[in-house]
Amino acid sequence: MRKLAQAAATVLLIAYGLTTTIFLVVRPLIGETTIVALLNRYFPLVLLLALPLLLICLWGRWSRLALLILPAAIVCLTSYAPLFLPRPTVVPSNAARLSVLTFNLGAIEAEAAPLAEVIRSAGADVVALQELSSTAASIIGPTLKDEYPYQALQPRQAVYDGHGVLSRYPLINAYSYPYQPARLRLQRVQINFHGRSLLLFNTHLQPVTESWRSPDVSIQRDQLDYLLDEMARSSGPRILVGDFNFNDQSSHYRQIINAGFNDAWRAVGWGMGFTNPVWSRLTVPDGPDWLQVIPVNRRIDFIFYDAAGTAESARVGSDSGGSDHYSLYSSLSLSGSETMAGNTQASASGNTPLNPTNP
Repeated sequence: MRKLAQAAATVLLIAYGLTTTIFLVVRPLIGETTIVALLNRYFPLVLLLALPLLLICLWGRWSRLALLILPAAIVCLTSYAPLFLPRPTVVPSNAARLSVLTFNLGAIEAEAAPLAEVIRSAGADVVALQELSSTAASIIGPTLKDEYPYQALQPRQAVYDGHGVLSRYPLINAYSYPYQPARLRLQRVQINFHGRSLLLFNTHLQPVTESWRSPDVSIQRDQLDYLLDEMARSSGPRILVGDFNFNDQSSHYRQIINAGFNDAWRAVGWGMGFTNPVWSRLTVPDGPDWLQVIPVNRRIDFIFYDAAGTAESARVGSDSGGSDHYSLYSSLSLSGSETMAGNTQASASGNTPLNPTNP
């Protein structure tokens, strides 16, 4: 029996080492195909296995297999070890601080009061919401009116497509992009931040697994290309937040970084920063009880900022309010904002078109 167990362990170590190494070599060669995107969904968890498996190889009878595990262990260390180390930041002396919260509400159409409490307790200056239902908007908006007098809430008939922004600062313009033809879930707001212009893009990219029967990454790819093109046409400080439905192993993540944006969590967050999935009877009413034992295991909610910003802190919320996502909070220091021209007073809500380019 012992020999059988050792043989099985050897086979598993070889399988792990070969498959991860082949994937790491092939992935950059073929790009973000649908199959690669599906594997990337859980690849951070696969990488986290590399370190204990490498130690098992070095300390046990499988030392000759250590080289097979080494590539995954190196990627794991370079990708995630910094998240557990201190990362001091240098904040410009003339910078103004803005705290931002992004929160996917889980398309909840009942019991939305706990969601409002999650938002209130976070204490952010600006809140970006995804999957905003009409019911949630009708509760969250009035409930938080005193804390957030400036609101651009845009629920849609398909609750997964709704979104909104709450702000303590005036919203000069707010535009909700048409859903069709690109299934785009994108909102852009211009914020009067102490008399200076700041653009916030609030997005919810299409999941690769909208249908497990026919997964497709092309929609997400096209949405991201369009989004980055829109942001490139914009001037002044830009912040990009939302539910991106990919993690930091995706080439789509690197596409955003290569476009000149920084990931607030990677800059100052501690730990893996997982935000999804949170098991909830509200979002999975017919789900089996064993779902609640599955830990949160994906980092798909992000706060990105351009060169005008510096992240000072970042944290994941401890209460989902019934959503299948935890909220993500970050405090940013912003410098070099453009001065607002003309009248900087704005109404407390609205949906003023910004005339973006067509999809």
